[in-house]
Amino acid sequence: MTEPIKGRRFEKLFKQGGMANAPEILVDMQTGVEYLVMSRGGVTPLLDRDGRPILAPFAKEQVPEG
Repeated sequence: MTEPIKGRRFEKLFKQGGMANAPEILVDMQTGVEYLVMSRGGVTPLLDRDGRPILAPFAKEQVPEG
């Protein structure tokens, strides 16, 4: 698990290697929201089944659910 790093807004949680358009998952260190990023362009937040943004495990204690 990636822990917050002071001064960095986004941190890479996962990268599927070996593909030309390899997907990555980044986390916004201020909000805890996880994003799917495609290397050739395209960014979208990851959503749970109810349409709410998925939060990184370390952020669930810091960000109130609403």
